Amino acid sequence: MATIALVATGILGAGAFLVTATSPAWVPVMVLTLVAVPAAAAVGPVTEAFMDRAPPDGIGTGSAWRNSTATLGVAVGGFLVSAVVFAALVADTERTLAAYREQAAAYRLGGALCVAGALAAGALVWWSGRSASRQATGTTGLSDART
Repeated sequence: MATIALVATGILGAGAFLVTATSPAWVPVMVLTLVAVPAAAAVGPVTEAFMDRAPPDGIGTGSAWRNSTATLGVAVGGFLVSAVVFAALVADTERTLAAYREQAAAYRLGGALCVAGALAAGALVWWSGRSASRQATGTTGLSDART
């Protein structure tokens, strides 16, 4: 029974590959729930196997070994899963930062074009206003300024 439960835990644990950064919150909860059921079913038979192998005067030692191996398994498993998850997060963060850098460069270029456009528009407004005032006053430019 324990072997079947542990194999089912491993197979259902592959569902973790379905979880992505854009997954809804229920997806990891469902995956963890599906993994927890056979994992919980394996606890009793594994404990029984440890205790059956312990000598009658070493029940405490058998229990301690079982607890120690379970704790070590959780620690090593947690370390390995964390290492994989954080490696994926770092890679994703680096891709995101690279995309942000590209966007920032595009925004800078867009901003520079906006400033150039605003300056050009301002120059055109100034020039057309100046031309309109010259036409209204009848002046023609530099020759009028000398007189």
